[in-house]
Order: sequence, then C-alpha cells, then structure tokens
Amino acid sequence: MRYQPRTRSLTVAAALIFGAAACGNNDDGASVRDLSEEEGSTSDSATGGSANGSASASAPASGSASAGSTTTGETVDGDGGYTYASDVNAHRLVTDDICDIKELLEADPVDFAAIETIYRDGVHSVNSDGSVRSLAGFATAADRLHGLDGYYETATPLDDWMSEAFAGTGRFEGASDGVRRQAIEKGAQNQIMVAWVVHELNSALGKVAEGDIDADSGAPHNWDEGWAFYHGASPQCAPHATADSR
Repeated sequence: MRYQPRTRSLTVAAALIFGAAACGNNDDGASVRDLSEEEGSTSDSATGGSANGSASASAPASGSASAGSTTTGETVDGDGGYTYASDVNAHRLVTDDICDIKELLEADPVDFAAIETIYRDGVHSVNSDGSVRSLAGFATAADRLHGLDGYYETATPLDDWMSEAFAGTGRFEGASDGVRRQAIEKGAQNQIMVAWVVHELNSALGKVAEGDIDADSGAPHNWDEGWAFYHGASPQCAPHATADSR
C-alpha cells in the first residue's frame, strides 16, 4: 500500500505498543560506528549493512544544536528540570542529529542522500572510545523492538520505513518530496527515538527487578538514558517537543 499524505506516521502513543517486555542489561542498545574507520565508509555494526548506496559528505552541524554539544567534553547535570544520576553526556546529543536532519529537510531540493548519511553514521553522540551512536544503529538492532517486528512482520520495521522514505520506494513510491520529508522527520523523532526511550525505561525496570540500582551501570543509568533520548540537548528535535505541542 502506498503511503497517503494525510496518514500520520507512527505516533508516540502507537510506538508504546512494543513497550511490554523488559530488556537485558545492555547500555543504550544501539550499535555504534568507530571513528577510526576509513573516512567515507559506513560501519556494518552501525547500520546493519551498507547504506543504500548513499555516499554524500558528512552533514554540517545544525545551528539549532546546543553550543559546544558536538564534543564529549561538555558535562551537564540535567536537562529540562531532570537531574541525571549518571554520565549521559554523549547520549543526550543524539537529538542534535535530528536537528541536522530537520535542517536539511528544509532545503529545496532535498538532499536525501546527505540526510541518510546522518541517519546511518551518526554525528554528535561521540563516546570517549571514539564510537558514534546513530539512529540507524538502534533501528536495525535485532533485540530492541519489543514486539514491533512481530506486529509489522519484518525484522527491521523502523529502518524499513526510513529506508523507503530516503529512496522513494515501497510505501513511498511515487510520493512527493513533501510526504517523504514528513515521513523522515516523524520516523526519526517520533518512531525511532520513542522506541529508544521505551527500551531504556524497560531496561531500567528489568534491572530494578534484579536489584541492580548502581547509578553508573544499573537502573538509574538506563532511566537517565531514557530522558536523554526523550529530551536531550535539543528538546525541540526530540519526542519531548511532540508531546509538549500536543
């Protein structure tokens, strides 16, 4: 079925259907790429495969991102009134990637390949070991979907949505750039990021049940990650903005 312009993409409420099962004791659950890789290449660990032939240059940092937020040196105690118990300085910068994506979506014509590069490689959330979180890393993670894969009968429903919107295929075959813009923005901000949040909160609940309440690696850390992905350094580009506007 071809995507219809008036049909909303998966909303925050719909994304919660896969929040039933608690996860294991992983960190944020997203695969990462290593910055030591040859420039221009895309890590299979970050993308779950090659990036649909996208080979555009790295996208610029968004002006909407927080000042200094592209480095891991920035230390913060909290965001939006929430105080972190653990170090999630890198996690909270994933929202800056979405700001970059949204900025590029405003161009005419849209450089879908450049946007896909941000999605698959990641930009801002750089860990101390040089690895980079990416939206695609989470969207292609095999055990982070909490039943969404069974609901849509595909192993990577979130990545399928984004990949088809980038390429103008599948549900978006023949769709206008406007429809594809909406699909990409809502897919990143309101589908993938909400899935990420739900994963972290479920992981926290699972750790509490096991008695793991260590601030740095236990339930508090996962709960912090949940807020970092829900609000983060750029709440205007995060699920927080959608919920706030509703």
